[in-house]
Amino acid sequence: MVGISSQIEELERTEREQEEKIRDIGKREETILNEIKKLDFSKEKLEEAEKRLSQIRAEISSLDAVINDKKEQKKKKEAEINLKKEEIERLEKELKRLEKIRNFVEDLEIIRNAFSRDGVQKLIREKAAPIMSYYAREYLEKFNLDITDITISEDFDVSIIKGGEKIPISSLSGGEKVAVAIALRLAIAKVMAGKISTIIMDEPTTHLDEERRKELVEIMKRFFSEEASIPQMIIITHHSELEDAADTVYRVEKIGGISRVVEEY
Repeated sequence: MVGISSQIEELERTEREQEEKIRDIGKREETILNEIKKLDFSKEKLEEAEKRLSQIRAEISSLDAVINDKKEQKKKKEAEINLKKEEIERLEKELKRLEKIRNFVEDLEIIRNAFSRDGVQKLIREKAAPIMSYYAREYLEKFNLDITDITISEDFDVSIIKGGEKIPISSLSGGEKVAVAIALRLAIAKVMAGKISTIIMDEPTTHLDEERRKELVEIMKRFFSEEASIPQMIIITHHSELEDAADTVYRVEKIGGISRVVEEY
């Protein structure tokens, strides 16, 4: 009996403890419910909050997608900008190169104009023409012709005065034309002395009679004896009189169909 009584007491004790726990839980439940009431909580509000949270999460996900797309677009734009920068740098270099070429062309045009017919050339002609006229007149006088004057314009047009009148060169005799041509060549050579080293005359005595050829020899001798003359003149001729004005004579002979050059002195 004692054992059963102890068991009953144990059960009653346990029952009391459980009841105490239930009462404690009830109090805690009541406290929680009061707290929930204070927070104005309801199931509908919870569902509404969960729905709103889900919408916000969806919006965030959508915005993340938009942001990622914008980031990709930004990368592409940055790549395009870098390409444009490289293109701009290339074009700027090309522009500088073309600018240099343009400046060079402009400078070249200035130089070309300066040395054109109406530039430096005109100044040279203006200075050279009177000098050439002077020497041509002087050499022509040595031939004792009835040509009274010869002038060279700044455009290098030759005017012949004969008998007090200006006449065309075409009206001169063959010998007179040759004399004028020689006078002009020697005048040009005189003006160009120091600037050219050699002058060549091919058959200068054509149409000149013996007297005129002798006069030409004297002219040549005086020409080379003067200062500021041409260092070397090569004359090709069939007339032996000109040998008297030469320092060196080469004779060309044709023997058996073969030309041979012989230095005589």
